[in-house]
Amino acid sequence: MLYYQIYHMERQEMRYIRDLEIMAENTRSLQMFLSLHLLQIDSKDAYMAASYMGRCAGICNILLLVPTHFQNKVKIFPEELLEKHATRYELLWDQIHAGKPEEKFYDIILE
Repeated sequence: MLYYQIYHMERQEMRYIRDLEIMAENTRSLQMFLSLHLLQIDSKDAYMAASYMGRCAGICNILLLVPTHFQNKVKIFPEELLEKHATRYELLWDQIHAGKPEEKFYDIILE
């Protein structure tokens, strides 16, 4: 799953936060949909819950693997967040490798 997620992120430009949510849902919610299908649960509410839980699990997984993504130079933050905090990927990479990330990095993670 990790390889697929990195592969998918390298090929998808994430301009907005919504793009990140869609990518997270596409990589994680499918597992939950399959589980519901195998358990023969056909509830609309269950599928909505699986969709939201998949988004949450996907975004948490992305955040958990921030060091790996930075090492592989995979752009994981939407451009919308970078513009809002007036920074660029290059600055974040340099700060991470120097061992002293700025507050902007943490603000982007928390948002």
